[in-house]
Amino acid sequence: MSYTVTMESRHKPRSGVALGGLGCGWFELRQDGTFQNWGIFNNRPAGRGRHFTWDPNTVLFFLVRYQEEGREPRICLLQIEPGHGAAAIEGHEFQYIFPWLGGVDRIRYEATVPFIDLDFEERSMPLRVKLRSWSPFIPGDEKNSSLPVAFFDFSIESTSERPVDVSILATMRNCVGYETKAKAYSARTLDGEGWRMFEMSCENMDPSLSSYGSMGVASLHPDSTAWVAWAHPHPYYEQLLRCRELPDVNDLAGRTGVDPATGKLLAKTECFSTIGRAVTLGKSGEKFAHSFAATWD
Repeated sequence: MSYTVTMESRHKPRSGVALGGLGCGWFELRQDGTFQNWGIFNNRPAGRGRHFTWDPNTVLFFLVRYQEEGREPRICLLQIEPGHGAAAIEGHEFQYIFPWLGGVDRIRYEATVPFIDLDFEERSMPLRVKLRSWSPFIPGDEKNSSLPVAFFDFSIESTSERPVDVSILATMRNCVGYETKAKAYSARTLDGEGWRMFEMSCENMDPSLSSYGSMGVASLHPDSTAWVAWAHPHPYYEQLLRCRELPDVNDLAGRTGVDPATGKLLAKTECFSTIGRAVTLGKSGEKFAHSFAATWD
């Protein structure tokens, strides 16, 4: 089954194509570029755990940071932004505090299961950005069709006559133990041949809870950098704007505190991690491809 739709900001989609392996959880990629109906935590309605009540717009999203030679940098959220919660900014509508951060104007969305193709349009961005999202689905191959993973293959092309510094970035929220504060966030980076990733989990939590496990994002290029375990949007986004390349930072120490009444570790803030890659495109028509893999266990 296949269908094509052009998504604009006046539209409000109510469903999307699912990503995720057979029997290991799933989430939807909708026509506005947002990820909804998270069901990767053994949570209701399909699982036995508690309903996932956190803002779904904060769990996974993609950004492009770009700067044309001689001009100011900007950051584009690859969504028709939903407002509150967009780009993991829950306390404010982000346009009032970060005027250089915005979503796209239009998305062309085409789905032929298991592939979802999105073509992003934004008037001021000197780039063409396309995304193919998919999870392995191989008839007759139960093992490889049951992997808890979703792939995101980006193609980015310059439309500027000036050189453009471009960073493509994936952000995920640590949702392990969303049912409890009695936990200590954990996060680390891992390196392999041709890839780099962050992995997030929680320690000191009840392992019988449905969301016990780990989650993370791999950037499929060895030159990727990661900012692990950030929380407050101001220092993160303001430094991201200033830096051509995402700094290698681990802020895990600030994400967990101690309950003065019990002496037990408590998660005291949100916890996000971002990974990505920076490239310079020299002229109009020059392009590069980059892929991410989101995974959970």
